[in-house]
Amino acid sequence: PVSVAGGIGVVPSSDTNAVRILKIIPNSSAEASGIKAGSSITKVNDQSVTNWNDARRLLFGRAGTDLTVTIFDGVTQNTIQMTRGRVYESVANEANN
Repeated sequence: PVSVAGGIGVVPSSDTNAVRILKIIPNSSAEASGIKAGSSITKVNDQSVTNWNDARRLLFGRAGTDLTVTIFDGVTQNTIQMTRGRVYESVANEANN
């Protein structure tokens, strides 16, 4: 079977000091998990992340595989169990808008 690219459905901010989420892709795993724009990702699969390059490496994988993402919303930190969804061309286009 062909492996299908997967992710959680977030658009990164250009903030270089944090892994801040600019936008949530509609109908994504991130939206279903209640993640909000403006939140920061602090860990993926229990590994600390401090920049988007590190985060992307851990967030992307085969669609349908599970991961844990720790989110800080400015007040509280929560760890969420998620399943990577399929990454479509529209998601890539969304990141450029």
